[in-house]
Amino acid sequence: MLVGCETMSTTADNGVPVLLLDTQQLRVNGGGGEIPIFYAVQNGVPGLRPTAKCGAEWISVKEITKDTIMLIVEESNLDEERLGFVTVSYEGIEK
Repeated sequence: MLVGCETMSTTADNGVPVLLLDTQQLRVNGGGGEIPIFYAVQNGVPGLRPTAKCGAEWISVKEITKDTIMLIVEESNLDEERLGFVTVSYEGIEK
């Protein structure tokens, strides 16, 4: 199973928020489980956290803390690789 993550921006410019993720791609074995994505926000808005969503029904967001997005990946009994994308965004960041 492969989960892909995209950062919305990687450089700060004129005080605009910048979201930095510790990884762009995750590999998870068929057993699934809780998968952390660590993040940092530069020029962030106090009290505001990123949001995360996924179109794959076997990946869900458990919680978002001040520095971690915790995903839950359901176990797979399939012999083939699954691919899912998680979109992480932060208010005020432009693509």
